[in-house]
Amino acid sequence: MLNEFSYEEFVKLYERGEIVSVYREMFADRLTPIAAYHRLCLGKRRGFLLEKPTNERYSYIGCDPFLTLRIRGHRIQVEKKDETFVLSGTPLNTIRKLFSKYRRANIQGFPPFVGGIVGYIGFDAYRWQGEISDPYLADNEIDDAALMFCHRVAVYDHRDEKITVILSDFPDQKSKKSVKERFEGLQIGLDKLEDRLFFSTNMTSTHSTDPASIPLKPLYDADIFFQMIEQARRRLAHSGLDSLVLSNPLCARPKTPPFDLYRALRLNDRSSVSSTYLHIDQQNIMGFRQRPLLDIRGGKIYRPGDDRKIEKKLPRGVDGFDLLFKKFPSPEVCGEPRTPALESIDVIERHRRGSAGGVIIASDFGGNFYATVPSVTAGYAKGKFTLHPFHRITADTDPKAISQQCQDQANALETMFRFIQEVFRM
Repeated sequence: MLNEFSYEEFVKLYERGEIVSVYREMFADRLTPIAAYHRLCLGKRRGFLLEKPTNERYSYIGCDPFLTLRIRGHRIQVEKKDETFVLSGTPLNTIRKLFSKYRRANIQGFPPFVGGIVGYIGFDAYRWQGEISDPYLADNEIDDAALMFCHRVAVYDHRDEKITVILSDFPDQKSKKSVKERFEGLQIGLDKLEDRLFFSTNMTSTHSTDPASIPLKPLYDADIFFQMIEQARRRLAHSGLDSLVLSNPLCARPKTPPFDLYRALRLNDRSSVSSTYLHIDQQNIMGFRQRPLLDIRGGKIYRPGDDRKIEKKLPRGVDGFDLLFKKFPSPEVCGEPRTPALESIDVIERHRRGSAGGVIIASDFGGNFYATVPSVTAGYAKGKFTLHPFHRITADTDPKAISQQCQDQANALETMFRFIQEVFRM
């Protein structure tokens, strides 16, 4: 053990009525973020792995959120430890209201994220602002957004080869426990996290090598997608649009566990420095080749991808969600100009994109806020695997070339699935 939070520090912060985060630092030269996720989150209902989301130094692992939001349309399902209830209204206002109960001052010297909201906001969340209706609300297995409120986090430091486990405790005026009892309870929690990280032997999962589960094909066959591209080109010619981005999801029902699919896709794409895995009940979200979109730390807005360049101070009364929805969804996944492009996509595509084309977010208790846009997103829910490649359509796009590209992508993924099964058979 390198360092840990003292009882004296705990008492000082607790008496102020603040959220207190206790921590323990340990060497991690024999550990990787993948192994840490496996040991902490295997068998859990919910967990996350954020690999180098904003720079190449830190990765974040967590599980067992104390609160989860699952949002579809304007239906907001709130799940706590002992209760589940449904709210209606504007999702962003609900997120802000709930999260406002769990705020504290930023802590100097801590990694940028030590607990808070982790999750995704999918492409279709742009409808939250009510400008465009949603005719396909019930057609997707993946929620518009799923956000976990996490107080158990492990931070993997790639530079210094150490891992810090962190537990956050919330002031509770009704609690009958003394300050010392609360501190001792948190220390026991840190002991359990340390044991799972370094002494757990459960590093295997169940694999299937059933070749009948492999066939992977585009949602729209070549003829239908050809017609969709032609329809997009006609709109480009008559509507003033510069480009439209269409999606033709690739679907399969592999028997391989979803986290192993994530591992394989991650290794298959060596250009992906930053990647994400989210497990929320039966939903599994995978993001690769992530581009930084927002980086807010200590009340300052940093240039995305450059953690030393400050662009400006965060304006008073503005938070990360305000700035996020000014840029959402990115033109990279819908086309330009954005609003008419979204309207055209609604007409041409007959499916919901779910998590694809959205953002991965992490919002710290101290006000830090990060958002990344995966260039490649995959989802796994109820046994169905869906990968969402995007195709930018312009006036001179060759529909046959795009259709062939879809089939080539399906063939490449099918080959990868067969490779995975061969590896797991060994």
